[in-house]
Amino acid sequence: MQGASRDALAGLRDALAASVGGQPNSAGPDAADLKRLSEDLFAVVTLSGIIQTGWFKYTRRRTGTGQRVFKMSPIHHHFELSGWQEITIIVRFWIIAGLAVAFGTGLFYAEFIGHG
Repeated sequence: MQGASRDALAGLRDALAASVGGQPNSAGPDAADLKRLSEDLFAVVTLSGIIQTGWFKYTRRRTGTGQRVFKMSPIHHHFELSGWQEITIIVRFWIIAGLAVAFGTGLFYAEFIGHG
């Protein structure tokens, strides 16, 4: 890889690592980074519960009546109450998790080829 492309890839990797709660790793991605990336969907499910609880408590203190962001949390229950069938939710979550793993594997492979 040329210098500019390698620097852009390193910047993307560091931004991605920071977004998933890791520290930028100038040595390149490793198995822990792939594991962290594959767990992003579970982080979204957890964050939906935290957001729901936090927003409800905040609006209850501010207005006296708590408001909700989602119909129910975690987020997959919100989709169920919105009329989605359970199997549809499961398959879409599998697809999202698979795309996250594929993206992480692609980053890992690009780094491997770049330093090959």
